[in-house]
Amino acid sequence: MCNAIINNVDDVRSWYRRMTAADIMLAGPSGADGAVEIRNRKNVRQVVAAQPGVEFVVETRFFPARASGVPALCIVHEFDPRLELLWTVSPRGDRTLRTGVNAGDVVVGSVLARGLALGVGDILRLEIQGRVLPLRICGVVRDYAQGGLVVYLNQTSAAELIDVGVPSIYTVSTKTGTPIGPL
Repeated sequence: MCNAIINNVDDVRSWYRRMTAADIMLAGPSGADGAVEIRNRKNVRQVVAAQPGVEFVVETRFFPARASGVPALCIVHEFDPRLELLWTVSPRGDRTLRTGVNAGDVVVGSVLARGLALGVGDILRLEIQGRVLPLRICGVVRDYAQGGLVVYLNQTSAAELIDVGVPSIYTVSTKTGTPIGPL
């Protein structure tokens, strides 16, 4: 039993480390119309990315949704190839998930998939922003966001399907050895 507990704690820590894989995390600006602009009409991402020492910026958005009728959290994420995936997977699994999300498929938390009796290759009915989207599942993963009731969608694909609005979180990775001043 002790080993099971240690393994579960290690798994949660590994997931959390990947989920927050950045040097700086910024909460997105609030903007009722979703068109937040700052300094000389540049968007927040451009301003942050232009700072000395910033290597790249990744955007993440959170949306309430229903997955085949079950309340879920839809996380619209930018799956940057320079970063590890959010989940512990084999190299083959990494390629499969990246290919799938880049093609517009979704990754589903194992708790949600198990509850809906769905698996890889099945169609998930995602209800979001008043629309019903039939999306193919490219992966089922152990994920702890929203208790595992989560659906991940690539930002590029999501922008074609829904109004993505402004990011909820910007994760900023810095160049090695470069101190970051005030943004």
